[in-house]
Amino acid sequence: MKPVHIEFIDNTHWRWVWMATLLSGLGLMAFFIWQSVHLDHAVAQERSHISAIASKVDLPSAPAQTKEDPRWASMLQAAQSLQLDLNKAFAAAENIQQVGVRLRSLSLENSSTTLRLEYELSSMDQSSTITEALNAGYEQRPWHLESVKSTSTNGVRMVQGASMVPGTSVVYGIWSALMVDL
Repeated sequence: MKPVHIEFIDNTHWRWVWMATLLSGLGLMAFFIWQSVHLDHAVAQERSHISAIASKVDLPSAPAQTKEDPRWASMLQAAQSLQLDLNKAFAAAENIQQVGVRLRSLSLENSSTTLRLEYELSSMDQSSTITEALNAGYEQRPWHLESVKSTSTNGVRMVQGASMVPGTSVVYGIWSALMVDL
């Protein structure tokens, strides 16, 4: 038999091409590794520089708290009170037409915006009619009876529409409502 020798491509030429490609790839990889190490070193150096500056600089202390003017709170409270609409509350308090019922005091608490009415009644039975009269015209019934107190007097007392009546009992009732409900 005769030996057969076939040459397809010259291998020496392609070996040089692959070797050049491998060396350039290794060179690029070395360059990027060197850049990342250099960048990490620069970042660490800047952090140490910033921490050195921060330690030298005195941080400004918190601003001194100024004492609030007490008149400001009073003015704010007065402004809030002036913005309340008291017309319905006053109308309900003034339009009670019961015999023997007298409005003794009306007070408005600014902190809780609660309106309190104190009536002098001729009997305890009138407390329910006064509650109904105050809540007339409201859907949610804002007026609530807080207390009813009965005291007896030995002296002389004036009753509405009558002259002096000796030794009668006096009933005081207190109703309250929040201004936001009125």
